[in-house]
Amino acid sequence: MHRWPQHETNSSHPGGGKRVSDLENLITRNSYNRYAYEEVGHHTEIQARVKKLLAEKKAR
Repeated sequence: MHRWPQHETNSSHPGGGKRVSDLENLITRNSYNRYAYEEVGHHTEIQARVKKLLAEKKAR
């Protein structure tokens, strides 16, 4: 199973590791697309548009 990287602030929140583990299990058990919830697809579209606009501007 994929493990999320730990950040030092996570250790300051009691039960943080347990919450992350519970969320990972929920995502896996229900076959959720974790990237859909993080809007990665939308971000990728924005990146492609910006890249295209910058290329067009550079070509001028």
